[in-house]
Amino acid sequence: MKEKTMQKKLIYFLSLFMIVMFGFTFLSKSMNSLTIPKVSVVNLESKILTDEWIATGIVKKSKNVPIFTEEDQRIKDIYVNLGQNVTSETPLFQVDLDYLNQKIAEKQKELDKQQQIVNSQNTRTQNDVDMKNLKITQAKEAYSQVVEIEDQKIRSATKEVEETSVELKKQENQSNIELKAVYEEKQRSLESAKTEKNSAVLQAQHLIELAEQEPNNVEIDTASIDLEQANEALQRLVNLKEANGIVKAQMAGIVSKVAVLIGGVTSQEAVVLIEDGGSTSILSMEVDKMNKEYVKVGQTGKVTGITKNGVERLQDVATVLEVKPNAENQGILDVKVELNDEEFEYDSVGTFYIEKSSQKYPYTIPTDAVHEGKNGFYVLVVDEKQSILGNEKVAKEVAVKILARTPTTVAIQENKLLADEEIVMIINKTIVDGDKIRVIEGSTNDE
Repeated sequence: MKEKTMQKKLIYFLSLFMIVMFGFTFLSKSMNSLTIPKVSVVNLESKILTDEWIATGIVKKSKNVPIFTEEDQRIKDIYVNLGQNVTSETPLFQVDLDYLNQKIAEKQKELDKQQQIVNSQNTRTQNDVDMKNLKITQAKEAYSQVVEIEDQKIRSATKEVEETSVELKKQENQSNIELKAVYEEKQRSLESAKTEKNSAVLQAQHLIELAEQEPNNVEIDTASIDLEQANEALQRLVNLKEANGIVKAQMAGIVSKVAVLIGGVTSQEAVVLIEDGGSTSILSMEVDKMNKEYVKVGQTGKVTGITKNGVERLQDVATVLEVKPNAENQGILDVKVELNDEEFEYDSVGTFYIEKSSQKYPYTIPTDAVHEGKNGFYVLVVDEKQSILGNEKVAKEVAVKILARTPTTVAIQENKLLADEEIVMIINKTIVDGDKIRVIEGSTNDE
């Protein structure tokens, strides 16, 4: 009886143990199923890559004409709105006449002051010129005096030599050593006088040259330039007053920008921008800098848009005319695409479409399957490893080299490590090399 009871207890505890173990196993698998990332897989494919890129923009005119007025004028009224069609002589805005008259009075005072500066400078300049001329005259007079003085010395020395020579001839038959010595001394004095004259004349000539070469102490004539500029500025203000302070359009076009509000003060910037109605149409786009390879100057594509009659239209060939950084966001490029077709409706939305077909690549995978790490690009493939729960699927990193890519597909260099492998497409969690994964059944591409 006791043996049967003991046997029943053993069976009970064994059954209980098995139930508990089964529960833990089930719980462990359930937890794994919740924590292990789910992935789909793809295989290598052979494809012809078609690189397509699309961007939208607004139909505009290619030439923007800035309309300026005088700086520091208060705007009294604005007669146009953004997008408004204007013709030549259409009034655009008016400046405050009282404020304008005040500026004219200020400019007139500035002009008068500048005229005084110019007059004073001219007086100083003339005085400097007169002083230089006086120095030249004095140097020339000194030169004449030197020549006269030195010539007189030579004449006196020559006369003495001649007189001594006459005395020697009179005493030709007599031996007179003392008289001969005097004669020789007179000749030396004559030669010395001639040498001194040459030296004195050269020195006097040099003084004339110095006087003539002396730089004029003339101020740089900025005052006259400033006077001319002030006079021109005053005349522009007077012209604006004569036009009753109204600034008009210079050509037919469309108002694309009004930079100053009523009551605002003008600067050196244009008050209004007008897109010249006579210029060609363009598609104006803002493109992310990451896509700069698609919008190089000269790149061609197709444009679809709406005509003035509301009909969809296709332009088969449209060319990128200009690419430059956006003034407000350096991560954006301002792109202009030429539209040879003038039927597109101004200010309507247009689409620029580029298609580039490449060669056929034997090894391609979806772009989302390729990742970039510290050592370059790689993919994750499905691998298996042993654990206490049996064989488990894990992700294994394999380096790849990219040959070409589109937004959806990447062509890679042949890699034997990827032959017949299932390549991981991450579904719901980040995965790194060695992480456990759970493959969604039926996820392999069959294309």
